[in-house]
Amino acid sequence: MAGREEQRNGVISLHGMCFYAIHGVYESERVAPQRFIVDVDLTSSFPEDDDLAGTVDYSVLVSRIAEVVLGEPVKLIETLASRIADLCLTDDLVSEVTVRVSKPDAPLRIAADVSVMTRRMK
Repeated sequence: MAGREEQRNGVISLHGMCFYAIHGVYESERVAPQRFIVDVDLTSSFPEDDDLAGTVDYSVLVSRIAEVVLGEPVKLIETLASRIADLCLTDDLVSEVTVRVSKPDAPLRIAADVSVMTRRMK
């Protein structure tokens, strides 16, 4: 149809966001900041034109994710992943989000890394 702005869906990926924060179940994990790696995949509409207003401003989103990760400590990385997913879905242009939170320095003797992943849709 002429004059109608066509919307196309796509995925915006923000991978390898590295933060040092205090989260964990054990007292030893809540003393000094540990490394957390966050990956986010957002399903969003992509505008036909070349206008930032028609897509997710990922520079703003990264700052907001940092506020969550660096903010109130939680015991479980599952809780942290859920908070990040909820935040991402507040953007009207995001219809689906997958969040992975890794804790590569978790106090585990056998596994080199622990991570959780959550997927949410509107």
